[in-house]
Formats: sequence, C-alpha cells, structure tokens
Amino acid sequence: QLDRPSGRYYIGISSYALGAAFSTSQNVLDLILNVMESIVESCEETCQLGVLDREKVLYIRKVDSPQPIRMISHVGNRLPANATAIGKALLSGLSDQEIRELYADGLPRLTNHTIVDLDVLLAQLAEVRKSGIAWEQEESTNQIRCWAVPLCKEGNVFAALSVSVPLFRCSEAKEPLVLGSLFKAKKEIELLTETRNFVLELI
Repeated sequence: QLDRPSGRYYIGISSYALGAAFSTSQNVLDLILNVMESIVESCEETCQLGVLDREKVLYIRKVDSPQPIRMISHVGNRLPANATAIGKALLSGLSDQEIRELYADGLPRLTNHTIVDLDVLLAQLAEVRKSGIAWEQEESTNQIRCWAVPLCKEGNVFAALSVSVPLFRCSEAKEPLVLGSLFKAKKEIELLTETRNFVLELI
C-alpha cells in the first residue's frame, strides 16, 4: 500500500494475513508429508497426495517406495480421475449430477481396464462413499493396484491419499496393511486440518 505523505509503499495487513495463511498451509503440508512417510515405512509402497483439478487428479506430494520395483510417477502430473483410485476418492465428494456434467464428453481411457461406462463409475463411487475406500487395478497403469481414501474438512473432500502396489506384491497380508495405514493417516490428517487454519487453495 502507498503511504502518501512519505511516498513509500509498505505491506498492508491483508498481505500479512495472506502470508500467514500460506505459511500455515505449508507447515500442514509438511506434517502431511510426515504422515505419508509413515505409511511408506509401514507398507514399503509408494504413497501420493492429490487434489481434483476439474476432471483430473493433480499430484501434489509423493513419497517413493524403497522397493527397487515400484510405480513411476511425478509430482505435478495430472491423470484422468476416473482411471485412478485417488481420483475416485476425490470424485466421491461430488454429486452424481456434477460428475455427469464433468464427463459430458465421455470417460477417458488409459488402459484396457479403465472404467469408461459412466453408470459403472457412479455405482463404484456410491460404494466409495459407503466404505470410505476407493480402489483400482490396472485402470491407470498395467500391473499396478491402488487404494485411496478421501480427506475431508467440514464435510467436504479437499484432497485424497493413495498407496500403489505392483500386482506381484499384492499378497493376502498387503491389502489389510495398506488399508489400515491409509485409514490411520486419514484420521491424523483430518485432525491436523481441523486444528489448524489450513487452506489448500493458497498452495
């Protein structure tokens, strides 16, 4: 803002407020990253954090599996939400009508296993809303299975967290380990967002 008597500019209170909110959000994201690292330590599989960008998932944080064979992905990537577990977790926060409007031109396909029938997708999202867990197998990447949970604040889905596992490591013990880790992380992250002034839109 301009101080007219001196002719100098200074930072106004709104700028300080914006900066403080940005700093708080970054601190919360750092804490979320710590939770993601705990998931990877427990499961030894890749964990990703994503948000919905219209009909796509935008990946904003990732912790790689320590395993030599793992899914390859990058922060900043965007993938069709209908083809990923994390995307389905995000879409579960929308109404069926909103999803129909979002995919008015049809569902994009990434592999032969991708769901491209809107009614099938809507039925699966109804199950996600009941169970709190989204899933996919080879719908986005061949030989990869993925589970995801929506992250909510004040009843709204603001992000989602996923774990991706190569099919050859999907043992009977792996699924409950992954799901247990994801639900524990969901509880911890949602508590963080409730107790802090977390505004993801400012990141």
